[in-house]
Amino acid sequence: MYDPVWAACEAARLPVHTHSGEAPREEMNEFIGIYLAEVVFWTHRPIAHLLFSGAFERFPGLKFVVTEGASYWVADMNGNGTSISVAATPPRRWRALMKGILSKLPSEYFGENIFVGASTMSKEEIRRRHAIGCDVAMWGTDYPHPEGTWPNTIAAAAERLRPTCPSATHAEDAR
Repeated sequence: MYDPVWAACEAARLPVHTHSGEAPREEMNEFIGIYLAEVVFWTHRPIAHLLFSGAFERFPGLKFVVTEGASYWVADMNGNGTSISVAATPPRRWRALMKGILSKLPSEYFGENIFVGASTMSKEEIRRRHAIGCDVAMWGTDYPHPEGTWPNTIAAAAERLRPTCPSATHAEDAR
């Protein structure tokens, strides 16, 4: 159904982007807790659909980016995606089930086809950057939202990166 869209995006080298941002609080009423618990799930769902439908096999140049859903979950999703083939189902059985759909482990699509715009990365996300994937997560300023780092993005990046990147001692080095 979406293959013509994926083909056009791949041909144009245009990344597909989805945003898992907030709904107006008034619409959530007393169910705001459910929304908060599920907001990151809504970043996972399209990834699972694209991945397990074989879209990245049919369109290997397709790039998919999710934003506004943090990035702390990527390491766990990669682990769980890989463990599908290792723990939940014996590897041979999993590969047999996915034959013709996926040619590699789910985690291997991250950084090649799947990316995460991690708005205003937390110190914990920066600390876990290698588990998340330095080629997967992208810094986001969350402009124009008040929780974002704009107009002090360079200084914020330097302050958060300093413990893990000694050369980020002042704003200029963070560029």
